[in-house]
Amino acid sequence: MSQGATSAAVVSVGNELLFGETLDTNTAWLGRKLATLGISVVRGYTVGDVAEDIGWAVRDAIQVADLVLVTGGLGPTPDDLTKFAVANVLGRDLVVDDRVKESLQERFREQGMDSVPPTAYDQAYVLSGSEPLHNAEGTAPGIFLRSDEAIIVLLPGVPRELKDIVNGSLLPHLERLQRDAPDRVWHHVIHTTGIAESRLTALLEERLADVSDEERLGVGLAYLPDVRGVDLRFTAFGPSRDEAFARMAPLVQSIEDVVKPYRFESDSGDLAEA
Repeated sequence: MSQGATSAAVVSVGNELLFGETLDTNTAWLGRKLATLGISVVRGYTVGDVAEDIGWAVRDAIQVADLVLVTGGLGPTPDDLTKFAVANVLGRDLVVDDRVKESLQERFREQGMDSVPPTAYDQAYVLSGSEPLHNAEGTAPGIFLRSDEAIIVLLPGVPRELKDIVNGSLLPHLERLQRDAPDRVWHHVIHTTGIAESRLTALLEERLADVSDEERLGVGLAYLPDVRGVDLRFTAFGPSRDEAFARMAPLVQSIEDVVKPYRFESDSGDLAEA
């Protein structure tokens, strides 16, 4: 559990992810979205459609994060086991939510069907004590639950449905977490090109060795190579952009003359909230 900014873990469920049939874009999108709200993703898991594996991942995630988001496995087919697995971990029953049931009936009526297919009714079941999250793009609602260990959120695996819920009915809950957290995570990115990562790393680490441990405390540096060159991403927590950058400044200034010949500006500039 975090003692500063709120931490999160993402559990991605689906055999198609493990088989390489589907690219897991949800985790990357959630990482970016949550970071803008001051919530830092600290761990990710990918498991198949196996109840025991889903349960293991959720148990482990609860130990390391304040917020656990589980994506996938909420549909009406026999291999959609996420609700069952999480209910088992938390010792909760699965109960019918009348609002979700009515929503399902209305959606199928709009499609010209007189009744809801029996298997689709499974989507009306939620964990006891939870709040269903409206899904305007599909039939499977998200689920929001506060437990003694962490906040658990179950989301559909279909990207457009996941994004609709996160940007809609889940967002007020996430913003509340943001208000409760004392710090947010901020990045300062320096873009370089024309120098190999190994050479750049050696030059910078030699220079950073002169920065005191006190000044380096709480500031992270990641080397991120891509086709253009190497991005240097400094990370620090703080209640504001100015305070976070003040913590990064001694490190950034210490390497300025080293990176100057290789540095270039991106369209968005260097400084951005994570």
